[in-house]
Amino acid sequence: MLNPDFDPEPVAVRIFRIHFVSKCKAPRCLERATIAAEKVDRAGRHVRQIELRDWHCEVVINRERAREMKIADQFQVARLKAGDFLESKKPNWGTMP
Repeated sequence: MLNPDFDPEPVAVRIFRIHFVSKCKAPRCLERATIAAEKVDRAGRHVRQIELRDWHCEVVINRERAREMKIADQFQVARLKAGDFLESKKPNWGTMP
């Protein structure tokens, strides 16, 4: 019988701006959150998310880089969705005679 993994190991962190009002989740911080850090598993599925202000998000990014996790900001994610990563995979048809 298959045993599903209900607590997958996160392998990457996606960073993006939030457009809703939320308090920074750092301990004892009373500032408004402006960024969300979302951990994702190998399949790109959401594992957990935390809303932070800019300075606290930098701390999280440095900590996760030290753990050798991949970091993708909103601009990298937008480029991947736009298909820019496929530019190098286009076939080379050569020149027409």
